[in-house]
Amino acid sequence: MGVWVVPSHKHSMRKYVVVLIVLSLLPGVPTATSEDDHRSPPSEPISTNGTAGIFSDEFDDDVNLTLDGQMIVRDGMLTLDPVRLMEDGFNRSDVAPWTVTGGSPTLVDGRLHLNSSTGVNDTVTRAIDHDDIKLSVWMNFTTYGTGGPFITFKFEDKSLRYLYDYGAEEMILQVIEPGGNVIVIDDGGSAIREDLEFSFRACVEDDEPLFHIQQQWSPSYAPNWRFWPYEFNRTGNVTEIELGCWGGADGYLEDLEVVDLGSEGTALSPIIDLPPGCIWDEGYASGYWDFHDDAGVVSFVDADTGDDIPGYRMNSYFASDLQGIDIFKHPSIRIKVWFWLVGSTVPYLHHWSISWRPGAPCGWIPSTT
Repeated sequence: MGVWVVPSHKHSMRKYVVVLIVLSLLPGVPTATSEDDHRSPPSEPISTNGTAGIFSDEFDDDVNLTLDGQMIVRDGMLTLDPVRLMEDGFNRSDVAPWTVTGGSPTLVDGRLHLNSSTGVNDTVTRAIDHDDIKLSVWMNFTTYGTGGPFITFKFEDKSLRYLYDYGAEEMILQVIEPGGNVIVIDDGGSAIREDLEFSFRACVEDDEPLFHIQQQWSPSYAPNWRFWPYEFNRTGNVTEIELGCWGGADGYLEDLEVVDLGSEGTALSPIIDLPPGCIWDEGYASGYWDFHDDAGVVSFVDADTGDDIPGYRMNSYFASDLQGIDIFKHPSIRIKVWFWLVGSTVPYLHHWSISWRPGAPCGWIPSTT
């Protein structure tokens, strides 16, 4: 295997593009499908005349990337670092800045302890002023009685409460309307075992309630976010968050975090210059974002203008045929990804690449001006 260093033919100040040359005939780039997000990255495209090649990045660092907004490189992934609106590890003795609104909650060893076994529900509240948010917290309740923990998002005109009912073995959504009228919607499942830690995540987004529960004893339990078919049409932002328990429950919460669902960011690859005698072949991206198709877009942009090349966009783990790109208009391109946190898990990519192969019109040589 040799190394061919191709100087920039259009941008004199750019870094060189390194192309790996293999002097044997091997299969070309495999085609990824939307059904497989864990396949290996494509192999290097090979040509007998030594002009095919590939640019590839597995995000070991951010040296070759231009990042903007909340986009970061972490643990071999290109992902978002969401804007944090509230973080609490409960590593203190005073409940403040939470306000006690019921019972006698306490903080011990980095945990907010809540108890309702005395007949009085422990509850705390904390002010916030934001639109779409996601709350994540770890919980462990040694006793449930007939009840469990609950989390309430309060708005100007009504409240939205996620309440666990141990007797019914299900998460219940309560919409508390002006005047105190309560609309109850159950989710029909979500059993939780006593004395085992679980993560709870809830979102307020576009008037659609959704939540996710994951307990230690079952890695595959409740793997997806759950929606309620109810639009509560709230007014204004979330003004207050309430934490509490009811029905004889006794347990604790830890590591609470609230993030902005409007967090977004972009990343750009280095400029990739097409070698003489070649055409663009395939673009590839491997990663994941959840149920919102618009949570991420991978596109190919012109290196000079920064504009998307029309018709060449990909979802999270697709291969895209780039052979139709006009090499006269776009002899140099970049890969771009845009992420937007709209709920569920944080989106990420762990690989992207662009390949090229022989096939340019006879005698064509890239411009050197």
